[in-house]
Amino acid sequence: MTSSQRRVAGAALAVITVLASERMGGAQGAGPSPLIAAVRTAQEDDDDLEPVVVAALDATAGDRAQLDIMLRQGTPAQRYAALTALAYAGGDDAIAALQRPGSPATETYRQTLLAFALAGRGSRDDRAALTRQLRAEHIDDDWPIAAAALSLGVLRETDATAALERIANAADGSWGADAATEALRWVRNGPWRIELPASASDDDRIVAAAFRNGIPRTTDAPAFYEESRGRAWVLEGAAWRLRPRPKTADEPTIDFTVHRNATGSRALLSVAVILGMKNGAGYNYLLVRQGDEWRVRGVLFTWVS
Repeated sequence: MTSSQRRVAGAALAVITVLASERMGGAQGAGPSPLIAAVRTAQEDDDDLEPVVVAALDATAGDRAQLDIMLRQGTPAQRYAALTALAYAGGDDAIAALQRPGSPATETYRQTLLAFALAGRGSRDDRAALTRQLRAEHIDDDWPIAAAALSLGVLRETDATAALERIANAADGSWGADAATEALRWVRNGPWRIELPASASDDDRIVAAAFRNGIPRTTDAPAFYEESRGRAWVLEGAAWRLRPRPKTADEPTIDFTVHRNATGSRALLSVAVILGMKNGAGYNYLLVRQGDEWRVRGVLFTWVS
């Protein structure tokens, strides 16, 4: 090998080494990104993956590549965390990783998160895949059905009406039936009208985007009190309005937690709707900023009491 060939080979090896290092979480000497660190430290008894979800708002292409590797080589806890991170990171490569069947132990969770992620892209093929998931006879768990229904509702997919009606008409009190009923309401009603005061904050606009899309169970009462901010969200006619006022007796409550990514282009809104003792539910909303407005790109049912 000539000296010129050795220099070219050495340069190529250096590029490969840098790329491999970035793929595994950072350049040589740097630690993993906050997202990869959160996934690596996940434990089997973790009930709260909020650090993973929040960090996923800033996921890079290198993070998604590393998460794909961890789906195949990580511990069971890391695989659950990696699935979660990919769903909230979104993008073609994340969806491709979620579309690949993995461990039987994580299959229901994978299908649920894939349905959530597909709403963020929303292509014709994605809509068809979500509709097929509603019709899949082999799915015997409610979570993937509920996730597919809510995603079709976010997308206002009219072609899925018949499939949603079949699930909703089961009238079995299941999460899937409730989600399909809610999704049909979103499809048929279109976006809700929102009226905010001029003093509304960016957090208020994020919450308003969720109301505009539709929040499950908020049709069960005409107003919901937001205790942390001393105000109510009131449905008057066809519009949701923000009213600073005291809480009325037995009024249901609603609570919001907002996280944004570093550039302010993506946001996570966690919603808790409480209608009474042991009568509540939680949802995560993924939003993107478009100009001065926030748009919902996914809704995931997270807990029930």
